[in-house]
Amino acid sequence: MSRERILEATAQLIKTVGLEGITIRKVAELAGTNVALLNYHFGSKENLINEILKNQFESFRECFNILDEKESPPLERLKKFLIMYASRLAEHPELAKHAISQEQLFKSHYEYLDFLKSQGFDKLVGTITEIVGNLNQDKIMFMIQQMLAAVLFPSVIRRNLHEEINTASNTTLDSTNMSIEQQIDLFIDHYFYRFTSR
Repeated sequence: MSRERILEATAQLIKTVGLEGITIRKVAELAGTNVALLNYHFGSKENLINEILKNQFESFRECFNILDEKESPPLERLKKFLIMYASRLAEHPELAKHAISQEQLFKSHYEYLDFLKSQGFDKLVGTITEIVGNLNQDKIMFMIQQMLAAVLFPSVIRRNLHEEINTASNTTLDSTNMSIEQQIDLFIDHYFYRFTSR
């Protein structure tokens, strides 16, 4: 039984029962193995969840490589980055929600935060500066916060809110059929219109 099969089973289980519902026994059963082998590979439920989150954060980190593609115009790089980031969040909303909630921090959280501080935000600041010119650093950081919120809300927060409201009241909160690409296009068109109409 490979580590990969255990990780796949854990990811599947997270989609159905959430992180709070994960137990070593449930993962072992779904993976077709026993608790002893799972403990041998990971040692604890916390280590297993940390590994899953680490994989998720690695997929987020890969998105930032798009911002290094200097042969593309900066607005195009930013758009591709936002689409890829939002798509990765949408693939695993339960993991993404936990990754950004900071309710229980794992080692992988700290590693990703270190990456953001040492490289990720610098790449975003550089790309946005190429688009808007030399703005005050505080304004650029505020723009980044707004962009990430615009990506996080539809991909993670609205989806979870939508599911909770639907479950509680049998109503539909989700009123848009727009794809992630269409949502990002709309955001970019409205947010950066002053800088693209020059």
